[in-house]
Amino acid sequence: LNEELNYTRIPNVVFEMIFPVLKCSEKTIYTWIFRKTIGYDKVKDRISLSQFIKSTGLAKNSVNNGIKGLLDKGLIRRRRANKGYVYEIVQEALIHCQRVTQGSKAGSNIDPSTFERPNIDHNRGLKNDLLEGQNLTPQKKDLNKTEKETTTSSTIFLSEEEREVIEIWNSIFDKKILQTDHLLIEMIKQRLSEFSVNQLITAMKNRIKADYYQNEKPYLLHKPSAFFQYPETINNDFNRKTERLYTYHQKIRLITEKGFSDNQFFIRRDVVDLDGKPLWELKSRQ
Repeated sequence: LNEELNYTRIPNVVFEMIFPVLKCSEKTIYTWIFRKTIGYDKVKDRISLSQFIKSTGLAKNSVNNGIKGLLDKGLIRRRRANKGYVYEIVQEALIHCQRVTQGSKAGSNIDPSTFERPNIDHNRGLKNDLLEGQNLTPQKKDLNKTEKETTTSSTIFLSEEEREVIEIWNSIFDKKILQTDHLLIEMIKQRLSEFSVNQLITAMKNRIKADYYQNEKPYLLHKPSAFFQYPETINNDFNRKTERLYTYHQKIRLITEKGFSDNQFFIRRDVVDLDGKPLWELKSRQ
């Protein structure tokens, strides 16, 4: 190889085991994250959506779909940064693939259809059972049967953060989150890799008070999948400012001139006017 050129080291298992099961957009995004992290001797790096679009030549939707696919497969991690996200390659997945390769017959081709994806938690990487050296030889499985077995009545172990988020949601909204809802729990796990617990709680509290949902999208208000499935929705709800805040004098004017009653308002000591006096919030219609 020409010594004047610079190179990014990518493990062989990426080409032998991972690429065959990736879509084109996922391959492109995965390679670019390698370049921005390992290529610069870094574990993680902040990469904006505009950087992905400019550097890969993919359309916005293709970039988002590629990132989502890699997250779902447990091949990358993503955490929210100031303006964008910080990405990193899940190296435990590469180690797992390397072990699978070593366990297969020397010189034999790897059949992508028999590739059993590593059991990865988006926040923490490979599950402990894989790291403890259990049999990692790839096997064909009845995916439909496995999926049915894991989505019945069995509950999922929840971290303290996940439990807190679910409890807050269930205390605010009508449609409750069950610990047996595997798909929804996975959404929550993913969102906790992008938002803090306090950010999610703030977004939920803003959501229940927002006129937007009360007047325009009431059918989405109490639907947890409409909240946890989309980071953009959480971000919008987090930044959503209530239009029901009034100074004391404005409250009195609404009562005397517009027919409101005093018990329709409650004091918000956490929000003050320019004089440092607490504002009053008009209760939402529920």
